[in-house]
Amino acid sequence: MPKSNKSKKIKGDKTAYAKGPRNFYQRTDVTLPSNYIWDDFLVGLVSKSSKKTLVYGELVANTIEFSYIIGNIIFLFCMFYYLKKDMICDSTIIYWISLFIPLTYLAYNKIIHLSFLKKGLLSDLKTSFCIGVLIWCFSRILSMFTKSLSFSSIKLLCCILILLHVVTHDYTMASSGKSSYSKSGRFFISLNCIFLTTVLLASRFKNPSHSFAFLLFVSVLFGYTPHIRPKSKVIALTYFMFNCYLLWFISTFWLSFYVSLLVFVCLICPGVLIYMYRFKNDARGPWDEKEIVL
Repeated sequence: MPKSNKSKKIKGDKTAYAKGPRNFYQRTDVTLPSNYIWDDFLVGLVSKSSKKTLVYGELVANTIEFSYIIGNIIFLFCMFYYLKKDMICDSTIIYWISLFIPLTYLAYNKIIHLSFLKKGLLSDLKTSFCIGVLIWCFSRILSMFTKSLSFSSIKLLCCILILLHVVTHDYTMASSGKSSYSKSGRFFISLNCIFLTTVLLASRFKNPSHSFAFLLFVSVLFGYTPHIRPKSKVIALTYFMFNCYLLWFISTFWLSFYVSLLVFVCLICPGVLIYMYRFKNDARGPWDEKEIVL
């Protein structure tokens, strides 16, 4: 038997009677608290058969993009350290970049048609050439920009910019394959923060060729690889092991910090989230998850 639509007493700043949410908006003498939720709404929400599930494996998979971002930042600082200490030659970086870009470009554009050769490939070659010339010219005068700044000030600025880059990054790229707000200001804030960090670090090189190699490396890492990275989630573990190998020769502290950070965010945080949802016994809106699957 359906429940009769009896009037019920609602307590708010005043006392009034209403028959339900439909009649409530037709009345002007009813006052409710701002956080009041109708019981009919909660019952209907909980009784839906299309309830979402909270799966540990899916939560871990959603953290892949964060591991990529942290890995890119670690890779950036490792290359800066290796160039600064002359542990790697600038010509070696340029050589590997010149091999990496054509191979990956052809691999992810599997079939090159004649129309693509006329439009897409030629346009990309022009863009790459212009960027390379601009970086080469800029690296000649880069060391003059930060002469009045100490290296401690530059490190502080870099930390602030890196934090802004991590906060404003588009973390939906791993799942969607493209940026969901690439036309918004937030996307450009994230990209500009990392390039400004690169300029500050590259200005500390005394050799212009080191600055050119470092700027070219970061341009490929943050400007080119995001377009192919969402299609290659299988390289996440390889990328992680490569960064651990680079950090092994720099500092065991930073190696431990890098591993601990990824383990905490990618493995522990999803488990903590699922554990916290076990104590949730009500629904406050369609964004609430009602079922947990381990």
